Amino acid sequence: MIAMDDSEKKQQRKPSGYGRGQHPNSRRNLQPVQPGEVRNPQGRIPGTLERSTIFGRWLEVRMRLSNLDTQGNPRFVGEPGMIECTLHERAALGQLEAAIKGNTQAWKEIQDSLHGKQAEKTDLTSNGQTVLTSLTVNVIKRGSDD
Repeated sequence: MIAMDDSEKKQQRKPSGYGRGQHPNSRRNLQPVQPGEVRNPQGRIPGTLERSTIFGRWLEVRMRLSNLDTQGNPRFVGEPGMIECTLHERAALGQLEAAIKGNTQAWKEIQDSLHGKQAEKTDLTSNGQTVLTSLTVNVIKRGSDD
């Protein structure tokens, strides 16, 4: 049996007479919600947790972490051995480790967390002259006789 590529398969298909998404069955599924109509009457199952709640709970889970690197040297301040921390603290330590190894994006994220994101300023000047000092917008209502 000879294998066909995709272009040959497309040529063998019978034309349906409908463009993509134009078949009546497709169009029937795209009807807008009518006023008073409820598409999901049961809604979310009671007791279902938000993702933020789930992440928050997991980030507070305590874990034991080895304070030794692969060479047996202490990774963090303190005595060699095991330290206890939350997953949230471990994630922060991972971010710090990445920054120490030279990951500038990790360092930027740490700085943004500590000090807030730097505001980007746009200078609207031309040859040292200010182009735009203030902007006044007049709102005109349609149908008013003013």
